[in-house]
Amino acid sequence: FKSGRSQRLSQISATDPNVEEYWFVCQQWFDKSSGDKATVRELLPTDEQGKVLSDRQELTYVTHVFTGDKSGAGTDANVFLTIYGASEDT
Repeated sequence: FKSGRSQRLSQISATDPNVEEYWFVCQQWFDKSSGDKATVRELLPTDEQGKVLSDRQELTYVTHVFTGDKSGAGTDANVFLTIYGASEDT
């Protein structure tokens, strides 16, 4: 959407042809000036009625990334992190 325009997301559906259809219910605005003013949302997979499909609890991880301790040895590049756990991708 164009900058400065509010958008309300009802839901997203995603289909995996080998598994099933997943729904991600939002019912929120993406708007910096109204509602909760959030423009980023984290959505959990649900069924079509909005019932969350996973019984796993959400976890919070605290990570620290060090790129070097020598003057001039750092980086301004983006850092990405994928955590693998006992239950597939975490």
